[in-house]
Amino acid sequence: MQVMQSSEFEKTEVLVGQSSETENFGVSNDPMLMSMLSTGFYGNPLRTMIQEIMFNAWDAHRMGNCLDRPIDVYINEGTGLIVRDYGPGIPDSEIHAVYCIYGASTKRDDKRQTGGFGLGSKSPFSDSESFTVTSMNQHRKCMYLISRVSEEGGKPGRTRLLDVATTESGLMVTVPIVPKARSTAAKYIRDVLFLSGIKAN
Repeated sequence: MQVMQSSEFEKTEVLVGQSSETENFGVSNDPMLMSMLSTGFYGNPLRTMIQEIMFNAWDAHRMGNCLDRPIDVYINEGTGLIVRDYGPGIPDSEIHAVYCIYGASTKRDDKRQTGGFGLGSKSPFSDSESFTVTSMNQHRKCMYLISRVSEEGGKPGRTRLLDVATTESGLMVTVPIVPKARSTAAKYIRDVLFLSGIKAN
């Protein structure tokens, strides 16, 4: 067996030719990559989606200092899953960053909140082709359709469906649930509530 000398482990950097600049990596704006980021990480997409939406709603109550008030969680035949919080809502100017930019997060610097990678808000794509977000913020109620595939090169897209005045605040996320998955979804909701301490109606 040959023993290497410690000097052989030393790192030696040699730059041949003129000095050069380091270029940063980037992320492709490719529909396939976006689809993978939306759907490829979850072993149980339905449960993960429910958990992410409910945690986001409860985090909104932390932000709005209204933890004494429960969030609302519904499953019905016509709409599917509805999770509504009474936090501050999201300004129209910030909806794009929250729901349409992968890796962007408003939670990264707040240790009290879950998440921080900008993926949880897109988790409904793991179980559905589209969902709606209704934000009530600064006397404005805006509803957006968030689609996994849009006319813009097949990439995810956002379309504003409604913009009216309101006195309410908060956020409502609505995701279609296929009929055969409703009872499973209800079980996952009960599991999340039992394990998380989230207050919900």
